[in-house]
Amino acid sequence: MNNNIFENKAFDCLDHNIKKAFLSLNENMKNKSSDEKIAMIIAFVQSLPKGITFTKDERQSMINALMENMNEREKQQMNMLLKMIGI
Repeated sequence: MNNNIFENKAFDCLDHNIKKAFLSLNENMKNKSSDEKIAMIIAFVQSLPKGITFTKDERQSMINALMENMNEREKQQMNMLLKMIGI
């Protein structure tokens, strides 16, 4: 993933700091195990400011960006996690 993901109109209303944190998350996930990636994503979500919401398009764009660098097994685990948390 690169900064081009933010050319997607779904990201227009995201705060600059959240965009920056999201890019950092994606970069830090490289070469991590599936369990580490999932833990990092959960920590990222929990670190977001209270009351922040994302549109369906924003959520899907972020999910797609994160899953871009995952293998099939990791993608399956991610999809299972997303279903468990209702996304």
